[in-house]
Amino acid sequence: MFGTPKEPEDVKCALGELPSLLDSREKEISRILIEKTQKQRTTIRDLRSSLKELVKDLASKEREEAYHPKLETIAKNTLPLFERAMFSSLSKDLPEDPDLFYLAATESLKGCVKSLSGQGRYLRGVFPEEMKEIREIVDQIGREMNAMTPAIAEARTQREVLSAVRIDLTRLNSAEKEKKRTTDEINLLRGDIVRETGDIDRLCDRIKAINEAIDQGSLRNQQEELATAKSEFLEKEMSLQADLAVVAHVFRKAEKVLGRTLGTGSVKDIESFVDTLAGSGIPAEDQILPDLIRLLPTIASMRDSGDLVLKNKEEKELFSREMDLPSRIRDGYARREVAYRSFHAKEHAYKENPLLVELSTLQREADRRKGHAEALTSRLSSIIEKNTALEKEIPDLEERVRSDVGRLLGHAVSIAMDDATEI
Repeated sequence: MFGTPKEPEDVKCALGELPSLLDSREKEISRILIEKTQKQRTTIRDLRSSLKELVKDLASKEREEAYHPKLETIAKNTLPLFERAMFSSLSKDLPEDPDLFYLAATESLKGCVKSLSGQGRYLRGVFPEEMKEIREIVDQIGREMNAMTPAIAEARTQREVLSAVRIDLTRLNSAEKEKKRTTDEINLLRGDIVRETGDIDRLCDRIKAINEAIDQGSLRNQQEELATAKSEFLEKEMSLQADLAVVAHVFRKAEKVLGRTLGTGSVKDIESFVDTLAGSGIPAEDQILPDLIRLLPTIASMRDSGDLVLKNKEEKELFSREMDLPSRIRDGYARREVAYRSFHAKEHAYKENPLLVELSTLQREADRRKGHAEALTSRLSSIIEKNTALEKEIPDLEERVRSDVGRLLGHAVSIAMDDATEI
C-alpha cells in the first residue's frame, strides 16, 4: 500500500500507425484550440459590434450638436477621419478558424489603437465620456486577445512539433528503404568482387604457366630465328644509313664550295637534296636516286678539278671513279627491303603462335577484369560509407520521432519498427 508507485508503462504503437495517429492528433489540437478560444472569440465579436455602435453614435452626436463652434471645427476636420479609420479596422472579417481569427483580430486591434492615439486624442477633450467608453471597449478587446494568446501559442508549438515529426518520419521511412537497398547492394557487390577476383586469379595462373613454358624453351627456335632476322635487318639498315650519311656529308661540302665561288643561288638543288638526306629516318628510295643521278656529275667534276677534297676512306671509296654510287645505293635499299621482309614474316609467324595468341588474349582479359574489379571495389567503398552514415542517422531519427510523439500525446511511447524492434 505504501510501496513505491509503478511508473506508467510506455504506450506502444507501430511505425505504420503513426501517420493516422498524427492526423488524429492534429484534429485534436484544432478541436482543443476551438474550445479554449470559443469564449474569447465570441466576446471579441460582441465587443466589436458594440464598438461600431459607439463610433456611429459619436458621428450622429456630431450631426445633432454641430451648433457648438468648437465641436463644429472638430466635426469638420478630425471626427470624419477618426470614424473612417475606426470603421476600416472594424470592418475586417474575423474568420472562424482560431489562428486566422487571432491574426485578423490582432490587425484590427492595432488599427483601433492607432486611431485612438491619433485622431482620438483630439476628440477626448470634446467627447470625454464617449471616448472613454470607446477606449474601455478597445482595452477589453485587448484583454480578450491576451487571454487567447497562451492557447494560440500552445497550438502553434504543438503543430510545429507535429510538422517536425512528419518530416522526420518521412526521412526515417526513406532512410530505412535506402539502408535496405544499400545493404542488398553491398552483399551483391561483395559477391561480384569475390567471383571477379577468382576469375582474375585463374587468368593470372594461366598467364604464369604460359610464360613459364616460354621461358623453358617451347618457343626457343622461333625466338632465335626472329632475333637473327632482326639483327640482319638492323645490319642492312645501318649499312644503308652509313652510306647515305657519307653522301650527305660530301654533298654538304660541295654546297659550301659552290656557294663561295658561284653564289647561293647556284646550290639550291644540292641544298634541297642534302635537306632530304638530313631528315629523320631513312628517306624513300625514289626521293634519293633521281637527284643523286642528276647531281653526281657536278660532284665528280669538282672532285677531278680539286675543288672538292675527299678526306676519309669512306668518302674516297664511295666517290671514286670506279664506284657506281647509284647502283650501290640502290642495292643497299634492296638488301634492306629483303631483310625487312624476312624479319617481318618471322615476327608475324611468331606473334601468330597459338601460345602467344592465347597469352595476349589472356592478358587483355585480365587487365579488363582488374579494371572492373577496381570499379566494383570503389563502388563498394562508397556504398559502405553511405550505409554507415545511415546506420548513424536512423537511430537519431527514431529517437526524435519517439520523443516528439511522446510530447504530442503527453506520455511516453514505444514505437515498433517494421523489423519488430522497438524505439
